Amino acid sequence: MKLIVADLDGTLLKRGERELNRNIISSIEYILSNNVAFAVSSGRTYVELKKFFAPFEKDIYFMANDGAITIYKEETLSEFPITKTFTSDSFALHGKYLTYIKTKDALLTRKILKQYHNHVKVLDSNFPDEPIYKITDYTKIKYDDLPLVYEDRSMKEYIAFGVDKGIALKNLLRHLDIPKEECASFGDNFNDIPMFNESGLSYAVANSLPSVKKAADRVCAGLDTEIRKLI
Repeated sequence: MKLIVADLDGTLLKRGERELNRNIISSIEYILSNNVAFAVSSGRTYVELKKFFAPFEKDIYFMANDGAITIYKEETLSEFPITKTFTSDSFALHGKYLTYIKTKDALLTRKILKQYHNHVKVLDSNFPDEPIYKITDYTKIKYDDLPLVYEDRSMKEYIAFGVDKGIALKNLLRHLDIPKEECASFGDNFNDIPMFNESGLSYAVANSLPSVKKAADRVCAGLDTEIRKLI
């Protein structure tokens, strides 16, 4: 294999964990020491991902915001910004480095500041003058003209149409001149399936949704149990 790509939450980061465990860190070290490229593919922002992968910041590829932007050594390799404007009164807009917020909820503001490590700017207008890769809306509004990639009781997240982890991986493989047969991917959720489809070998971790296990080539305990079989 020449490229290993893995989802973060539920795959590299198990439920209840707030940082990568030693086995995962050792696995990434092993990948890089064998001159194999490593990419993390996640719905999280670039700023969040850099926090988790600080020891590898200069060595790995970041496919952030569900594939809407791919970054290596601060260089944007591919991007799919949202062009829509909208009128919600409580939202966050995620750029490359900054999250822009508009809300009257002080508790929500503090939560967002903490989550995005103070890389946050309060908006006085609805849209900043820079590319936006994901929208988090905290109201009950639903945008039918944008694909919904995640929701819970407090918010919904949207990215641009036609964007997913598979598109991002396809572009990264093209950039690195690596055939898909030389790429292995690891994931646990439905948004990882497009990434599986662009990989020569795909793994669903044991805690994956049944539909994700069915879509993957193999099921495994985790990256750390399989990596020495792949390289």
